[in-house]
Amino acid sequence: MEQDVPLLIPDVNPDHMALAREQRKLRNWKGMIVTNPNCTTVGLVMSLAPLERTFGLDKVLMTSMQAVSGAGYPGIPTLDILGNVIPFIGAKKRK
Repeated sequence: MEQDVPLLIPDVNPDHMALAREQRKLRNWKGMIVTNPNCTTVGLVMSLAPLERTFGLDKVLMTSMQAVSGAGYPGIPTLDILGNVIPFIGAKKRK
C-alpha cells in the first residue's frame, strides 16, 4: 500500500516498472519491492484492460466465488469456511 510499490500485471501495466526503479533511487536500495494481485484480479484485469482502452469503463460489478483450497487450509478443516461469506468489501478511505 506504499505509493512507490507498484501492483504489477506485466501484460496490462508494464510501465509501472518505472515506479520500481524510482523506488530504488528514493530508498537507496539495491533491490525493489513489486507486488502482484491475486489470481482472480489478474484474470479480471486482463479481460477488462482492452475493453477499457477501446471503449472506456465507468463501473464494473464483479463477483468471485473463490475456492477454499487457496486459503492455505489442509483437508477437512476447510469445513470451517461453511457459512463464512463476505458479501461486500467496500473501499477503505485513506487519510
